Amino acid sequence: MSGLEKILEQIKTDSDARIAAIKGKATLEASELFTKTRLEADNEAQTIIKNGENEADSILRKAHYEASFQKKQMILSEKQLLINNMFERAGNYIKHVPSEVYFPMMKKIIKKHALSNKKGELLFSAEDLDRLPPAYEILVNMELELKHGSLTISKEPADIDGGFILSYDGIEEDCSIDTLLKDACEKMKDDVNSKLFST
Repeated sequence: MSGLEKILEQIKTDSDARIAAIKGKATLEASELFTKTRLEADNEAQTIIKNGENEADSILRKAHYEASFQKKQMILSEKQLLINNMFERAGNYIKHVPSEVYFPMMKKIIKKHALSNKKGELLFSAEDLDRLPPAYEILVNMELELKHGSLTISKEPADIDGGFILSYDGIEEDCSIDTLLKDACEKMKDDVNSKLFST
């Protein structure tokens, strides 16, 4: 083999070695890049799955809360309807009980609402004035002796449907059956709301 052939052979050997080294390095870098890319893809996939699970949990919690709220609203609405119906029936019943039951009941309510140490006026509806028991004013004032107050029954009817109006120096307190029951109904609704939404 001539000197030129030896040089060419050496160049080929060196080139082959360099090419092999470059291929080896490229293969290693490609493998590392693939591993890194796969790891990043796996991490991203896990993040997407976790975010999806968190979003699903959030949607479920919101749906559960809304369902629970709707249930409470339906219960509240039904209870309020029952309360309204109950008080409406109570009002109709009280307005139509016989006089011997109605006026003693009114006397108790008058005693509860009448002011102490005051003289005032008691106003009934036209219908109640027509069926007022004899000496009812005396009976009412006997109940008020301990309060040191007195009431005079007005001959002028009040524009109410049962119950009475108390008037002291032109200041009136509406104690009509409708108003008393409305106040009681509102208080009961407040109690229902408080119990329903305190849990």
